[in-house]
Amino acid sequence: FKERLAIVFAYINQLPEEQVHEWFEGCMIYLLNVREDITIEDILKVQKEIMPGRGEIVMTIAEKLRNEGMEKGKLEERERFIEFIIEILNQRFGEDFDKSLEEKIRKANEETINQIKKNILSITLEELKELLK
Repeated sequence: FKERLAIVFAYINQLPEEQVHEWFEGCMIYLLNVREDITIEDILKVQKEIMPGRGEIVMTIAEKLRNEGMEKGKLEERERFIEFIIEILNQRFGEDFDKSLEEKIRKANEETINQIKKNILSITLEELKELLK
């Protein structure tokens, strides 16, 4: 893997300056999406050997990809938490907890979700409906 990656980076390094960033970023994104056994750090190790003068570009891309990954993780965590809230409320209120309430919870802002979370065991169906207006 490292040998092939080194060849790709050598080709990228020969591109005009304005194209290096775009091609390197595309390569990193592709590798991280198709190879679960590869990390940003693995890519950076090979890059340092082949493209030693391009460290600032690579670090910028790596930081961007890390931030995007963290944002994706936060969104996934929020979705799982909302599904958990819906499951609890569905058990509490049974048939009275309809699909429209589920959708309103999924679309609710953080403040509303936090209010529901704090009061999940004591909130009435009427209070929930009022909160979700």
